[in-house]
Amino acid sequence: MTKKEKITVSNNGDHWICICNNNTMNSGFDTCDKNGEYIEPLADIWTGLYACLDCGRVINQETHEVVTRIKDLSSFGITVQS
Repeated sequence: MTKKEKITVSNNGDHWICICNNNTMNSGFDTCDKNGEYIEPLADIWTGLYACLDCGRVINQETHEVVTRIKDLSSFGITVQS
């Protein structure tokens, strides 16, 4: 069994640090759907996932586990430079 990646959480869950070292005070995180597309955090459609705006890891808000990783952050208005 492969161990899932988890982000580091501090300050009673208010401060997140991704594996890539992005955190809530830098580029931060934004709400997304299971495909990593930006989504408004509305109760009837949002499932509690966030995307790291630096590396594209999609994180479960409850478990802090990385559930997938996206390469295209354009739905967040971000263009990744190679």
